[in-house]
Amino acid sequence: MCSALKNKLPTLCQTLFEAKAAKRLTFADIGKKIDKDEVWVAAVFYGQAKPEESDLKKLSVVLDVKENYLVYGYPLKAIINEKFGDGIMSAIDFTAKVEKIEKDDHERVKITFDGKFLPFKKW
Repeated sequence: MCSALKNKLPTLCQTLFEAKAAKRLTFADIGKKIDKDEVWVAAVFYGQAKPEESDLKKLSVVLDVKENYLVYGYPLKAIINEKFGDGIMSAIDFTAKVEKIEKDDHERVKITFDGKFLPFKKW
């Protein structure tokens, strides 16, 4: 991949490409290992396809990348910035809660993150 394009991709995508290169795998190789089409795999690498949780686990193993690097951090950050402005959610003043709830006769998982918003300082 050309470096000009790589630099425009989110850090998550860059991490995937670096792991792919380190393992010397093709998109087809990865697809075979996780039972997915090579085009779908490439779309994930470019942030244009959303993998299921089970796919994330498989990608994590194949690429030797921690699974928590393959979750929804960037989309959540973008939404926080849209709603609050340029800044971050504090992990110092932070709580997380996982609940089991029933809805329409199905068990569901409800995850609540509660953190103080800290705007970036303008200088």
